[in-house]
Amino acid sequence: MAVNKGIVPNQEEIDHEEHSYKGALASSLIFVGGGIILVIALLLVLYMTRV
Repeated sequence: MAVNKGIVPNQEEIDHEEHSYKGALASSLIFVGGGIILVIALLLVLYMTRV
């Protein structure tokens, strides 16, 4: 009877995926958070100059 061997990823692939997730999280926080802060600052500046 044939038994399939389980595929075991090596440590290098695991480290690469973990690094990729961290980079994606960091870039998302920077771009999304920075965009939100930029829009809030722009609205605040526009409000202050019109009043």
